[in-house]
Amino acid sequence: MSVELDTSEAQAIVQLLDGLIRERAAQGGPTTHGMIALWRRLDNAITVSSRRQSEALRLKESGVSIVGTRWVAEHLGWTQRRVQRRYRDLHGQLVGDRLQFDERTVREYAKALQDRENRG
Repeated sequence: MSVELDTSEAQAIVQLLDGLIRERAAQGGPTTHGMIALWRRLDNAITVSSRRQSEALRLKESGVSIVGTRWVAEHLGWTQRRVQRRYRDLHGQLVGDRLQFDERTVREYAKALQDRENRG
């Protein structure tokens, strides 16, 4: 079973868990490992999500078109695994757990590969 939460719901749960953990600590009571693990997991997910949103907004405002691994693989005729292995050559950036690429950079790379094949 899978449950999806939006950012505001996750933030509300983090605040609730934070309050419970602090209350138990103030009263000298134990906090379960599961509760602390859930609090950390949600807090981390919120942080990663916020970073992704901020980075996406910054790139959108700068006029850069961001594409993912699947798009790059299709455009270059590569497997997604090959893109993952060569992401530095394509100036890809790891944002959270995803690779992101500037579409213009990938197109230039593809053109350079094509030019090299035509000369060789």
